[in-house]
Amino acid sequence: MANIKSTHLFVTMVIVGTLILGDYTVSSQCLPQIPGFLIQCASSITLTGPLIPPSIECCQALRDIAINCLCSFITQLPFSVEKVIYISGSCGLTIPSGTVCGSSISL
Repeated sequence: MANIKSTHLFVTMVIVGTLILGDYTVSSQCLPQIPGFLIQCASSITLTGPLIPPSIECCQALRDIAINCLCSFITQLPFSVEKVIYISGSCGLTIPSGTVCGSSISL
């Protein structure tokens, strides 16, 4: 379990570093919200693999991040937007259709 948390922390640090140093457009207001979301939800939003229901901690992290922040960075990284929509629904949240990552996809 500790190894998985270490891996998630490393991946989160790499992604946040990429967002800061890379050519991505993520508001500085959003940066503090991103690590918690990625640490708690990374296993549920990977590009490959089955749908994994979000943990309680993932749902809380998702509730803590503003939708515009979530959409502004998730579409720029190698994560599944469809799975983000799935975990949002599983957590009782809706990403409005018409936002950058909002969709009418049914999973």
